[in-house]
Amino acid sequence: MALDLEHSIRGYKRELFVAKKLARAAGGIVLDEWGTEKVGFKPGYREKHEFVTSADLASEMELIEGIHSAFPDHSILSEEKGYIKRDSDYLWLIDPLDGTTNYVSHNPYWAVSLGLAHKDKLLVGVVFAPALNEMFFAMRGRGAFLERSRIRVARERDFEDALISLGAPRQFINAGQERVFSRIAEASKHLRWFGSAALDLAYVACGRIHACVRASMPKPWDLAAGALLVSEAGGIVTDFNGKKWRPELRNVIAANPRLHKHLRDLVENAK
Repeated sequence: MALDLEHSIRGYKRELFVAKKLARAAGGIVLDEWGTEKVGFKPGYREKHEFVTSADLASEMELIEGIHSAFPDHSILSEEKGYIKRDSDYLWLIDPLDGTTNYVSHNPYWAVSLGLAHKDKLLVGVVFAPALNEMFFAMRGRGAFLERSRIRVARERDFEDALISLGAPRQFINAGQERVFSRIAEASKHLRWFGSAALDLAYVACGRIHACVRASMPKPWDLAAGALLVSEAGGIVTDFNGKKWRPELRNVIAANPRLHKHLRDLVENAK
């Protein structure tokens, strides 16, 4: 109880400081290997073309060791190592390299992502894009930022003119989700498929993208940090059924309130 009271007063400044520091360190490792990294397939996923690189593994180790050094009792859920259980309700959700296909294709749209949750409540989120040298971060109740500048979701209201990012691993998407994307494509003129869920959500938070719709996300680390960024920037983040973020969330709609409602209606009509 004392810990909760302390955090309610000061927020999670130390956790955010550590997350930003680790994101930069891990991002530096990944950036240094860019163009020289070793690339393979994840065990059991060769037929689905799920890449893993030496940079993924080195970045992940930096993040895990750093988190456990600063917060030894915190649990971690990571893309490559899976669930590292500790005796705590605090859970770090980390993606050491989100946008691996972009990375191995020498496309700069990739990021390191760290989110901290306590009993399914997001507290801290950091998305760092090393190749673009941009740090997005948020702390629950304290707003979202790009470097030192406060960021807000776009005020775009005309759905037809909204810039919408879509995403789904083709190997995991089902027929219902294909119908959702088809309805969105019929209603909007400006669709993009960028290839990094974490960075897509960061771009929604700062208004560069008006909305993001993701389906069949296999794991939660892709979305945790970005979901907090959007929420703290004045947007709404839910799954296709309108439920708020939780670790098991697999589909996501992120946008300002007006566009979010429009997208939710499209999803309902596509069912």
